[in-house]
Amino acid sequence: MYTKISQNQQIELIQSEELQRKITDLYEVQYWEYKDLDNTLERQAHAGLVSNFFGDISHMYITNKMKVDIESFGEDYAELRKECRKIYFLSINVQQSMLNCENKIEALLPLLRDELNK
Repeated sequence: MYTKISQNQQIELIQSEELQRKITDLYEVQYWEYKDLDNTLERQAHAGLVSNFFGDISHMYITNKMKVDIESFGEDYAELRKECRKIYFLSINVQQSMLNCENKIEALLPLLRDELNK
């Protein structure tokens, strides 16, 4: 919605300056913060887990019967735990950012209804 409004330079059609400001803030600040955090989380999960533990070296941990070889896996447990903690804390930040966006959208709804009723 914001992209369509801003690219067509139609944000001025919204009479409420407060609504204009909140829509702009939601998209230009909150959305991009969430998107950046989400991309960071995805890269960390891929680089930290998929590549290191479940990609190229997975054959070292998984037997031919698709069971985890605990002894060989245990050697790298500390590193795996470290990567999982990074991903866990990034996930918390992503969730908080998403909830913040959700709250901002909820706050916009009454203003949008008022604008539509004008």
